[in-house]
Amino acid sequence: MEVDPDNQAEQADATAPVLLDGGPCRVRVWFGEHAIADYTAEPELALRYADAMRRRFLGLRVTIDQRTRGGGPSPAEHWWEVTPR
Repeated sequence: MEVDPDNQAEQADATAPVLLDGGPCRVRVWFGEHAIADYTAEPELALRYADAMRRRFLGLRVTIDQRTRGGGPSPAEHWWEVTPR
């Protein structure tokens, strides 16, 4: 397990058993230190997505972390706040 600097939530490798308390979960696929996929959903959907990503991207690390309240949007969600010129 490692600490996610974005929201200080603990992450678990998607291959390990995960105990989720029902709140939103964030799934990421990593290529080295770069997240190449980022998905947030309810626990059941997040686990299905993580399983699909493990099958599609063999050998890459897939992590699931429990989103904490007030954790803020993911980096991709920040773009929704940008007004086009």
